[in-house]
Amino acid sequence: MKNNNLLRFTIINNNSLEEIFSVNFSKKNLLWVFLVVFSLSSTVLVLLLGYTPLRNLVPGKSKSHVQNELILMLEKADSLEKSIGNYSLFTKNLKKVLSDSVSVDSVQNLFNHKFEFAEFDFNPSVEDSNLRAEVEAEESISLASNFERKDPTALFIKPVNGVITEHFNKNIRHFGVDVVSKKDALISSIDDGFVLFSSWSHEFGYVLIIKHQNSFTSLYKHNSEVFKSKGDYVKAGETIAIIGNSGKYSTGPHLHFELWKGSSPVNPMKYILF
Repeated sequence: MKNNNLLRFTIINNNSLEEIFSVNFSKKNLLWVFLVVFSLSSTVLVLLLGYTPLRNLVPGKSKSHVQNELILMLEKADSLEKSIGNYSLFTKNLKKVLSDSVSVDSVQNLFNHKFEFAEFDFNPSVEDSNLRAEVEAEESISLASNFERKDPTALFIKPVNGVITEHFNKNIRHFGVDVVSKKDALISSIDDGFVLFSSWSHEFGYVLIIKHQNSFTSLYKHNSEVFKSKGDYVKAGETIAIIGNSGKYSTGPHLHFELWKGSSPVNPMKYILF
């Protein structure tokens, strides 16, 4: 008996109407083909999600170590965000200091760092007295005109031997003194302290900032080279840099030296015998 329930699938050339491929099948056969294809697809999907890294994409099926790594990454991201915020604030304040644009109440946290200092004895040691005598003898020959004033109450040692070419003047926002010295003269720390900043600045070249006791901070700009890094502890008279001509605002080899008390610049000549 002829089966009238057969279906026919045919592929015909559209131009010549020639039959290219033809197959006959019943509805029952079509159902079986569908079931076989569905079963194979389901089996492959289960195997992929069960035995390959794709299982981590299924909610609740990721391994515990993957979840722990994600939690750790989130904690690190949060910590990094806080660190970037603090560094941004520090950089903002530091930029104000380096550009001589700090007002009395504008500094935020820059000079609020807590440092532990021992009690300092400001009485000069035998070595210091001998060094001062040698330096004064040398200066009496080459730089005598700059050392007529003798002030025994000077609080700090001078950062470099030389001639002051421009004095402290708040009215023109020159918050320090410019000292010209011989080529490659060594620059010394005016007192014991910790290095707050040691890096390159486009405007002021190599810059060092040192935090001292009693809220004093010293700044050394336009250096050709610096020998200390942020966080280093330096002693009074210790070599920290070499005089230079670095930075956009330098007009020749010299040291631009600033002294700050808290968040306000002070005249270095009131505290140092240049």
